[in-house]
Amino acid sequence: MANRPYANKGFTILSAAFTAAGITAGAAITDLEGMNRLSIQAKFTNSAAGTSANFYVQTTFDSGANWLDIANFLYSGVESGLRLFSLDPTAVTTQYTPTSGSLSANVVKNGLLGHHLRVVRDISGTYTGGQVVVVGVARN
Repeated sequence: MANRPYANKGFTILSAAFTAAGITAGAAITDLEGMNRLSIQAKFTNSAAGTSANFYVQTTFDSGANWLDIANFLYSGVESGLRLFSLDPTAVTTQYTPTSGSLSANVVKNGLLGHHLRVVRDISGTYTGGQVVVVGVARN
């Protein structure tokens, strides 16, 4: 059985402070072969309102050549908070056209778990003291 350093353990996908608007992709978490379930938690805090903060959890099946959204956490204005999703191996029985940075707000796409993960943050407006931590637990 292959070494799965993240299996059944918690790991940080993204921990970042920010203030300015823009789109930024975080570093990839790799070596997740065999993952078929994923629980993710996003904690967003800020000290002044921006417009919106979107965090797209993405996976890839081709070592990062193409990334696709599997979960979105959206926070608006002064909103802060803790949100969770659990992705499972539900069979994808219809064609899914991958998106990158455009999955609908606060939804998850089950059944699509590649071997890498990352978070893309899309910030509109200025968040003074904005901080996000996205953690996960991969299960096989």
